Amino acid sequence: MIFCKRLPLIFICTALASCGSDDKRDDSSVTFTSLACPTVPGNSSIKEPETEVINDPHRYLERYMSADLNSQDSPPHVDFDTRTVLAVYSGMKTSGGHSVAITEIRESDEAITVNYVDKEPGGACGVDGALTYPYCFVSTAKINKPVTFSSKTKTVDCD
Repeated sequence: MIFCKRLPLIFICTALASCGSDDKRDDSSVTFTSLACPTVPGNSSIKEPETEVINDPHRYLERYMSADLNSQDSPPHVDFDTRTVLAVYSGMKTSGGHSVAITEIRESDEAITVNYVDKEPGGACGVDGALTYPYCFVSTAKINKPVTFSSKTKTVDCD
Protein backbone atom coordinates (compact mmCIF):
# COMPACT_ATOMS: atom_id res chain seq x y z
CA MET A 1 0.00 0.00 0.00
CA ILE A 2 2.83 2.42 0.78
CA PHE A 3 4.35 1.61 -2.64
CA CYS A 4 1.09 2.63 -4.35
CA LYS A 5 1.09 5.96 -2.53
CA ARG A 6 4.70 6.66 -3.53
CA LEU A 7 4.26 5.59 -7.16
CA PRO A 8 2.70 8.94 -8.25
CA LEU A 9 5.45 10.81 -6.40
CA ILE A 10 8.16 8.73 -8.15
CA PHE A 11 6.49 9.37 -11.52
CA ILE A 12 6.33 13.14 -10.95
CA CYS A 13 9.97 13.32 -9.81
CA THR A 14 11.11 11.30 -12.83
CA ALA A 15 9.12 13.49 -15.20
CA LEU A 16 10.51 16.70 -13.69
CA ALA A 17 14.08 15.39 -13.74
CA SER A 18 13.84 14.59 -17.43
CA CYS A 19 12.58 18.05 -18.43
CA GLY A 20 15.16 19.94 -20.47
CA SER A 21 17.77 17.22 -20.28
CA ASP A 22 18.07 16.53 -24.01
CA ASP A 23 21.60 18.04 -23.95
CA LYS A 24 20.73 20.51 -26.72
CA ARG A 25 21.61 24.12 -26.08
CA ASP A 26 19.79 26.92 -27.81
CA ASP A 27 21.86 29.49 -29.63
CA SER A 28 22.93 32.28 -27.35
CA SER A 29 23.38 35.92 -28.17
CA VAL A 30 26.94 37.22 -28.36
CA THR A 31 27.75 40.80 -27.39
CA PHE A 32 29.68 42.94 -29.83
CA THR A 33 30.97 46.47 -30.19
CA SER A 34 30.49 48.53 -33.32
CA LEU A 35 33.79 49.90 -34.62
CA ALA A 36 32.61 51.60 -37.84
CA CYS A 37 29.32 51.33 -39.71
CA PRO A 38 28.98 54.71 -41.43
CA THR A 39 25.65 55.90 -42.77
CA VAL A 40 27.42 57.75 -45.60
CA PRO A 41 30.20 55.43 -46.75
CA GLY A 42 32.81 56.97 -49.02
CA ASN A 43 35.12 55.70 -51.72
CA SER A 44 36.51 52.18 -51.30
CA SER A 45 38.80 49.73 -52.99
CA ILE A 46 36.42 46.92 -51.94
CA LYS A 47 34.12 46.85 -54.96
CA GLU A 48 32.30 43.52 -54.43
CA PRO A 49 30.18 42.30 -51.51
CA GLU A 50 32.27 40.37 -48.97
CA THR A 51 32.24 39.18 -45.39
CA GLU A 52 35.32 38.57 -43.32
CA VAL A 53 36.57 37.30 -39.96
CA ILE A 54 39.73 39.19 -38.97
CA ASN A 55 42.07 37.91 -36.26
CA ASP A 56 45.19 39.77 -37.34
CA PRO A 57 45.98 43.45 -36.61
CA HIS A 58 47.76 43.96 -39.95
CA ARG A 59 44.83 42.58 -41.92
CA TYR A 60 42.46 44.75 -39.87
CA LEU A 61 44.45 47.90 -40.64
CA GLU A 62 44.60 47.02 -44.34
CA ARG A 63 40.88 46.29 -44.65
CA TYR A 64 39.81 49.24 -42.49
CA MET A 65 41.82 51.68 -44.61
CA SER A 66 40.60 50.01 -47.84
CA ALA A 67 36.95 50.29 -46.81
CA ASP A 68 37.04 54.10 -46.88
CA LEU A 69 39.88 55.56 -48.94
CA ASN A 70 38.85 59.11 -48.01
CA SER A 71 39.11 58.54 -44.27
CA GLN A 72 41.97 60.14 -42.38
CA ASP A 73 41.00 58.38 -39.13
CA SER A 74 43.02 55.63 -37.55
CA PRO A 75 41.09 52.41 -36.99
CA PRO A 76 39.66 51.95 -33.50
CA HIS A 77 41.99 49.93 -31.27
CA VAL A 78 41.33 46.19 -31.01
CA ASP A 79 43.21 43.76 -28.72
CA PHE A 80 43.55 40.77 -31.04
CA ASP A 81 44.71 38.56 -28.15
CA THR A 82 41.16 38.65 -26.80
CA ARG A 83 39.00 40.02 -29.65
CA THR A 84 37.97 39.18 -33.22
CA VAL A 85 36.78 41.69 -35.83
CA LEU A 86 33.86 40.82 -38.10
CA ALA A 87 33.46 42.83 -41.28
CA VAL A 88 30.72 43.15 -43.88
CA TYR A 89 31.26 45.04 -47.13
CA SER A 90 28.24 45.65 -49.38
CA GLY A 91 30.31 46.49 -52.43
CA MET A 92 29.71 49.36 -54.82
CA LYS A 93 26.24 50.94 -54.84
CA THR A 94 25.16 53.39 -57.55
CA SER A 95 23.49 55.90 -55.24
CA GLY A 96 23.37 57.21 -51.71
CA GLY A 97 20.90 55.87 -49.18
CA HIS A 98 22.56 52.46 -48.80
CA SER A 99 23.97 51.13 -45.53
CA VAL A 100 24.85 47.86 -43.85
CA ALA A 101 24.72 46.90 -40.18
CA ILE A 102 25.54 43.79 -38.20
CA THR A 103 22.40 43.27 -36.12
CA GLU A 104 23.05 40.09 -34.16
CA ILE A 105 25.66 37.46 -33.45
CA ARG A 106 24.49 34.02 -32.29
CA GLU A 107 26.62 31.20 -30.91
CA SER A 108 25.83 27.51 -30.87
CA ASP A 109 27.99 24.64 -29.69
CA GLU A 110 29.36 24.23 -33.21
CA ALA A 111 29.48 27.67 -34.85
CA ILE A 112 28.89 31.41 -34.84
CA THR A 113 26.23 33.06 -37.02
CA VAL A 114 26.51 36.75 -37.86
CA ASN A 115 23.25 38.35 -38.98
CA TYR A 116 23.36 41.60 -40.90
CA VAL A 117 21.00 43.87 -42.81
CA ASP A 118 21.72 45.59 -46.11
CA LYS A 119 19.48 48.66 -46.31
CA GLU A 120 18.57 50.19 -49.65
CA PRO A 121 16.53 53.28 -50.44
CA GLY A 122 12.94 52.87 -51.59
CA GLY A 123 11.59 54.44 -54.77
CA ALA A 124 10.26 57.54 -52.98
CA CYS A 125 13.66 58.34 -51.43
CA GLY A 126 15.53 61.32 -52.78
CA VAL A 127 19.09 60.08 -53.15
CA ASP A 128 22.07 61.39 -55.03
CA GLY A 129 23.85 59.55 -57.81
CA ALA A 130 27.14 59.22 -55.97
CA LEU A 131 28.79 55.83 -55.76
CA THR A 132 28.85 54.50 -52.20
CA TYR A 133 30.47 51.48 -50.58
CA PRO A 134 28.68 50.49 -47.37
CA TYR A 135 30.68 48.57 -44.77
CA CYS A 136 30.50 47.61 -41.12
CA PHE A 137 33.20 46.52 -38.66
CA VAL A 138 32.40 45.13 -35.20
CA SER A 139 34.51 43.42 -32.57
CA THR A 140 33.54 40.57 -30.29
CA ALA A 141 35.23 38.14 -27.94
CA LYS A 142 37.83 35.94 -29.66
CA ILE A 143 36.19 33.45 -32.02
CA ASN A 144 37.61 29.97 -32.48
CA LYS A 145 34.64 28.40 -34.26
CA PRO A 146 33.43 28.41 -37.85
CA VAL A 147 31.56 31.62 -38.72
CA THR A 148 28.68 31.98 -41.16
CA PHE A 149 27.16 35.28 -42.25
CA SER A 150 23.44 35.60 -42.94
CA SER A 151 22.08 38.66 -44.75
CA LYS A 152 18.70 40.28 -45.17
CA THR A 153 17.90 43.16 -47.48
CA LYS A 154 15.60 45.86 -46.19
CA THR A 155 14.10 48.58 -48.36
CA VAL A 156 13.75 51.85 -46.45
CA ASP A 157 10.57 53.79 -47.24
CA CYS A 158 11.03 57.54 -47.30
CA ASP A 159 7.38 58.57 -47.62
